[in-house]
Parts: sequence; C-alpha cells; structure tokens
Amino acid sequence: MDNVQFNALIAQAKKNDSYAIEILSKYCIETIRIHLSIAFRNDQEVEDWAHDVFTYKIYSNLPDYFIDKPGAWLNKVADNYVLTILKKEKRTAPLIEEILDNRNFSDKVNEIMVKDALHKLRESDCQILVLRYYYNIGYKQIAKMFKINPATARQRAFRARQVLKQYVTF
Repeated sequence: MDNVQFNALIAQAKKNDSYAIEILSKYCIETIRIHLSIAFRNDQEVEDWAHDVFTYKIYSNLPDYFIDKPGAWLNKVADNYVLTILKKEKRTAPLIEEILDNRNFSDKVNEIMVKDALHKLRESDCQILVLRYYYNIGYKQIAKMFKINPATARQRAFRARQVLKQYVTF
C-alpha cells in the first residue's frame, strides 16, 4: 500500500467508513505483527501487541497530517508502544546491537557499515534477512509471513545479500 492509499484510508476511517476501517486495520495489524515478530518470538504476545497498537494508538488517534512512509510510521508507533510496555514490566527488547554482537560482528567499523548497509535495503528485504539468518527461519515460513512464494523469499534474500556485500567487507 502506498502513502496516498494509506492516507485516503485514514481520511475515510475518520468519517466512520466501516470498509476503510476494516482494510486499514488489516494492513496496520499485519505490518506491525511482521515488524514485531522479528524481535520477539512469542507469537501470541506479538499478535496482542499488534491489535493493541492499532486500537489504542492508531485508530483512537487517527492523524490529521499526511504520512509519507506508512510502514516506517507504523513500526515507530509499535516500537514506542512495546518499549513502554516492556519498561513497565521491567523487561528488555533485543536491539540491533545485540543482533550484531550475536552474529560476531566484533569490529566496530563493520558494525557501522552493517547498520548503514541495512538502511539501503527495502524494509521487507531486511526483515527477510534477519528472519532467515538471525532467527534461522526457513524460506517456507518466511514466504507465509510475507504472503509470497518460497522461491521469491529465497531470491529476495539472495539479492539483499548481494547489496550488503557491496557495502560491507568482512
């Protein structure tokens, strides 16, 4: 969904258009669920958070301004919500630094290069790489999450690795 479609749905949802609200909720919840599932392994908790973020943070406070990057905006809202919950529960969230440490990127220069290179990838391709190589999730399961063919997931991971190789030397 592009930013114009997303903002049009928000405008219709503000007018209590039930069809727009339904589509907006499905898109938001799925986007948030995929984003949170990268960092958290408890599927039920992720599902609950995704619904809560939509209900309490997005739908109840539909923005009056134009959202240029809906996916990034949704992810930021979800991150802020979850980090607040975790802080209240005195829990921690896995951060990109932990992921880098766990993958033995001990050299700080390479760490900076990896972070920079990850920002050059499409968000979905970055998520596929993290799911595949950090969480060791198979291409079939990744394909189900992204509603794509397993061969497509494999190809996107391959292409994303090629992009990373251009920017990172190990």
